[in-house]
Amino acid sequence: MRFSPRDTSHRLSNHALAKGLLFNLLSSLLVMSGFGLITDVAVGADLFDKHDFSLVKQAASELSPVARISMQDASKLKPLSATISTPCLIVKTSEGNFAKMLVSWGFRKHGEDRLPVLLIERFVTYRGDRPDMTAATGKDVLLFAGFEFDFDIGQVVPAKAGGDISFSAESVLEAVPPAALFTLSKSLVSSEGTSTAPGGASNGQGFAGEWIVNADDRWNGEWSLKVDGEGRILGKFVSAESQNAYDITGNVSGLPHQARLEIFLANTQVSVEAYLWSNTQNDMAGVVTVAGRKFGFFARRAQADRAAPQTKAEKQESALGKGAGDK
Repeated sequence: MRFSPRDTSHRLSNHALAKGLLFNLLSSLLVMSGFGLITDVAVGADLFDKHDFSLVKQAASELSPVARISMQDASKLKPLSATISTPCLIVKTSEGNFAKMLVSWGFRKHGEDRLPVLLIERFVTYRGDRPDMTAATGKDVLLFAGFEFDFDIGQVVPAKAGGDISFSAESVLEAVPPAALFTLSKSLVSSEGTSTAPGGASNGQGFAGEWIVNADDRWNGEWSLKVDGEGRILGKFVSAESQNAYDITGNVSGLPHQARLEIFLANTQVSVEAYLWSNTQNDMAGVVTVAGRKFGFFARRAQADRAAPQTKAEKQESALGKGAGDK
């Protein structure tokens, strides 16, 4: 079948139009994501998440580097906790940054063959020159044999192109000098200053602990708060999207279930007025103010006791449900 020049021009025009529409759609999605309109649902942080810049750097300074890790070696590595099934590795990159990752070894079918792959399930690279700021984050990255991974930019790169780790056809993971590789089989997270059970309402200690926060579906993540004997609050906010950590300061107000916080983001400041549920103390809600605009937020304790007493509303809802079932 042959096409006339007119037919070809028409088809090319339609093809260009389709490409333009697709580009506009993707651009819109990227813009929405950049402004926080598309966000992941905040989930409870595990021990991997809790190892921040200071702990990752501490691990790199205290542990002995390993040159290579085979699949057999990896099977003997102990995960950080019972809820994490894969080993945690630390990398000091060629640019002096520090990264953490969860990895697993496997194979990918290719025709009749099986290709060895390394799955980087999650990784976070912290900037060595600015603590608690990330250089790159990502998840579910497949590293095939013969390629390297550059943690400073968070990308798979060809061999000898500046990567920090390499993966071989023998399923061996190796550090690429001057980068260094470490295995972290024991948690460095301290439980000091955390609170997971109700209590301490009289002096505002109910605010202490770790909280999963959703602020207008824009500033989502986790707050880690400590409260001293005078009601002063210090803590960190870890963004669910970027994994950057930001300082929190504040104090418990006149009412023991009310607090005011200030969160210092990279380019703005967030003021928070928070009210703690006075019964179970596993929830709080209130208002955040950013650039003079007010937004709602709610938070739930990350490790809330599932056996905690029901609130009055929950009891009423449960009673109504039972009554409906009786009918």
